[in-house]
Amino acid sequence: SIPMDARLKEGYKAEVRFLRALVYFDLTNHYGGVPLIVNPIAKREDAKVPRNTKEEVLAVVMEDIDFAADNLGVSPLSDQIGRPTKQSALGLKTRILLYQQKWAEAAAAANLVIAMESTGDVQLSSNYASLFNGTNKADKEILFDIQFKGGAVGEGSNFTTFYGPNNVATGAGYGSITYMEPMFDAFPMSDGLPITTSPLYDPNNPYANRDSRLYGSFYVPGISTHAGQPYTVNNYGGQLPSIGIHTKKWVGEFVPNYNEDGDVNFIILRYGDVLLMYAEAQNEAVGPDASVYSALNKIRNRAELPNIQSGMTQVQMTNFIRNERKIELSQEGLRFLDLI
Repeated sequence: SIPMDARLKEGYKAEVRFLRALVYFDLTNHYGGVPLIVNPIAKREDAKVPRNTKEEVLAVVMEDIDFAADNLGVSPLSDQIGRPTKQSALGLKTRILLYQQKWAEAAAAANLVIAMESTGDVQLSSNYASLFNGTNKADKEILFDIQFKGGAVGEGSNFTTFYGPNNVATGAGYGSITYMEPMFDAFPMSDGLPITTSPLYDPNNPYANRDSRLYGSFYVPGISTHAGQPYTVNNYGGQLPSIGIHTKKWVGEFVPNYNEDGDVNFIILRYGDVLLMYAEAQNEAVGPDASVYSALNKIRNRAELPNIQSGMTQVQMTNFIRNERKIELSQEGLRFLDLI
């Protein structure tokens, strides 16, 4: 009710409705219908509301995300990186529609984000690995993320501590996540072919000449470095049938001693995901047309891979996209819901 600039007020409301859409959408993905509270609670008894249906919750989610998309600009309010934008809202709308299998509508929402490439408001980063190690926080690929700030101010992340390698020479993280062979087998060779058909694959040196995203996503013994030193092994890797490869995303690469005060932001939504969602939605709606190949080739070319093979059937393209999401978005918190 206070007097203030009307456009700024609508911007504030749009930011909050973006966040409400994000949170309620996440709740529906894990629980289906949940209690839906959209008005202030005056007294404790008012909080005892029944569980709404998933459809009722998603109807409000769609209202919120459309309001956000209509009232947010392509630049964040007050030029503060980290606040949601129009492209944040349209990207999230794409995911909401995709999970409801509304293929044509999801493709249309994603196309609005893709069109922003021409104005420079979104783009793929030229450095994939930098998106996840805290050195490239303002990249136009990042559409929305959780902000962290190190420096012992109480706003840091513990991802680096819990996920970082445990190695005497380069770091004292907990090494909490260990990966197994099928994850790495999904990454193609540098010629774009899978390890089962590429002449570059050497079973005696299986992680050489691979898709560059493997090296941007994981610490690979004998290939990667950490804290300026050659990465040899994660000391906790022996707890499982692991091969010593360790997560690289969300770890501050140049932090030799961890203190649960990392400043690497956690990405909720990025343009690379929007391109993959567009490819999936368009392929499900009309099949693998030229725009599907175009979106996927942007992702592959950024990874220094050649264009993908043309002439796929719709089913072949579906399987290709599923594997591409597995490797492009590994460790970004989407795989579980992708499988569902």
